[in-house]
Amino acid sequence: MPRDPNDVQCGREIDPHFLHSLHRRIKAAPQQQSSASIFGAIFTSISSITHLRHHDLPMFVVDRIEINLHARKAFVSNQISTEKFKQITRRNHLIVLKNESIMQILQAVIQSATDIAYRFQHELMNGENMDANSFALELFNLKQYANQELDVIHADFQTPQSKRYFISASDFKLQTYLFTPPQISFEEYLRTASFPKYSFGN
Repeated sequence: MPRDPNDVQCGREIDPHFLHSLHRRIKAAPQQQSSASIFGAIFTSISSITHLRHHDLPMFVVDRIEINLHARKAFVSNQISTEKFKQITRRNHLIVLKNESIMQILQAVIQSATDIAYRFQHELMNGENMDANSFALELFNLKQYANQELDVIHADFQTPQSKRYFISASDFKLQTYLFTPPQISFEEYLRTASFPKYSFGN
């Protein structure tokens, strides 16, 4: 059981060591030359999970006590009215609920993408006739699902357009869009990335 939303199963992290190993195995794969766009899309997506986990996910961590601390101090010192205090705490409660909902989606993405990454590595190690396209499709569908859920959350909480976060088309990093991000096809997704020469750059 993960201890907090930033935890993943011990020994199954996507870290620089894993990415270096995966990059090396992809370069050695017989299909790599003929399916460079597929392998590029897979590696670009997997390598961006560290950014999602360590940079994007923590943005939505909210301390339930700290968020209301200033309002509580102002209320007990009679600087704000009871009605104003209730208004602030209700607003903060909605912020907490929205952020926790987003965190649940991002954590599910991290765990699912990590599982896909390790299965992909296992196939690279053990089979010459692996279907790389199926792994790229899994990652593509995961992004589509996550963005649909994020869109629902933003609509439910009436998030301003400029603060609506979605997963980008080419990787798993969060981006803000003035409008709902455009839907792209699987074929377009494969064209958004190329296999990098080196494993570190995300």
